[in-house]
Amino acid sequence: MTFINHETILKRAFTIAFACLFIGCRKDDSCEVDELFIKKFRTCINSIQQSELQTRNVFIEEKVEAILFLNAVTGHESQVSNFHFAIYDSIDLLYQDLRIWQNWLEENKCLMTIASADSTLDRYNRGVP
Repeated sequence: MTFINHETILKRAFTIAFACLFIGCRKDDSCEVDELFIKKFRTCINSIQQSELQTRNVFIEEKVEAILFLNAVTGHESQVSNFHFAIYDSIDLLYQDLRIWQNWLEENKCLMTIASADSTLDRYNRGVP
């Protein structure tokens, strides 16, 4: 008859859990992100969202610049119906854009810097691919 030593089981479980946490059972989050880029990206998203939901007065120029930045950096053209006023026809279209942009950020945050984003925006504004 075999006796189960609870202390041994707990020690082994702790060792396995510790190894998983610190050796490789988690997603690799070791990439370096450019905090200025992340801040600018999120500020753009927030400006658009707050303007559309009317939770904050946002100047049209600020909203258009935010949309241009996100369009250029992500390659996803917003679904605004009138670009000069940056108005969405429906809240669903707004949320589709926001979801696409947020997913793009999550997938590309390690690859983009503020310098490369500004360079991409400059090329986009000049019509250069």
